[in-house]
Amino acid sequence: MLRRQKTDPADEPLPPRVLVVDPDGDAAELWARVIETGGHQVDRLAGDAVIPQLRRTPYGCAVINASQSGGASKGFQLVDSIRNDEERQARRVGLVLVLPNAKNRIFAWESGIDEMLVMPIDADRLIATVSDVLGRTRAERIEHREACLAAARRGDPLD
Repeated sequence: MLRRQKTDPADEPLPPRVLVVDPDGDAAELWARVIETGGHQVDRLAGDAVIPQLRRTPYGCAVINASQSGGASKGFQLVDSIRNDEERQARRVGLVLVLPNAKNRIFAWESGIDEMLVMPIDADRLIATVSDVLGRTRAERIEHREACLAAARRGDPLD
């Protein structure tokens, strides 16, 4: 009798839906429209209800804009809240953090993000990054994060 190999739920594809989080509703709308041109379903959120939204809807990726004044610390707090939310732990979500500069990139990678973008970014790069995050397995996400953290610690320039 053949036995089917059990698939680790952590290695199943991420849902194709993306959540854009930005305190500025107009900016959230713009980013969402750009990501939609890449063929992704996108929801926008300009408030503080990120955790409840992530609990209600299975997102594959959350793009968090922390590039505004004081936004980096709020962005890191949000990443920490998402990664440590016990009610949402069964569902994984890829996190893309957008920062104003690369000053905190070691901390960003240590916080558990899946990708980091530094302002300014162009539409093609944003779409490609979201697609890459959605396409990675758990093992690939971990390997990518470790490689980026090592590069940041060496002081390698951003690509």
